[in-house]
Amino acid sequence: MIHAITARTAVRHLTASIVLATLAAGSSAWSAEKHKVSGTATFVSMAARTSGYGADKPKRDLAQWTAIWSFASSAPDFDGMIETAPTQSIDGPGIGRHQGFFTFRHRNGDESHGYFHGTHEVVSKPDGSWDMNIDGVKVITGGTGRFANAKGTLRYSARNTPYGAQFGYSGDIEY
Repeated sequence: MIHAITARTAVRHLTASIVLATLAAGSSAWSAEKHKVSGTATFVSMAARTSGYGADKPKRDLAQWTAIWSFASSAPDFDGMIETAPTQSIDGPGIGRHQGFFTFRHRNGDESHGYFHGTHEVVSKPDGSWDMNIDGVKVITGGTGRFANAKGTLRYSARNTPYGAQFGYSGDIEY
């Protein structure tokens, strides 16, 4: 009889512990809010660009590099953030593809991260300079601090902009 009471009490304590742990772990997910985010990203620099073979005015190219971007946004949590994005790009005549990972460093020191992919077209101009049309999506999969459970997508695009200069973005992010 003593063993039955002890076992019953142990099961109750274990059940209560599991319920409390579930509530504690789930409380951050319950407090997540959806935020509309939009703005403009401006190219800052490119580091460590490598190419599989010499670029051909940019008709064919296989390259990877790390790009740094600064973001302006009407959403305070995303205004002034810096993106570091290791990128791979495959270009052929016409449309090219790009993909990579990114880390957003927000002004408060927290980070959000994820991956991106898209297509681009490099257009040669008569003066020898290039313009770019670009479309893609950044998928946010998590982060640190306030953005620890961040999830969402930002669609980005640019039309007839100088090669690598700026792109607009917008989307919904839960955090």
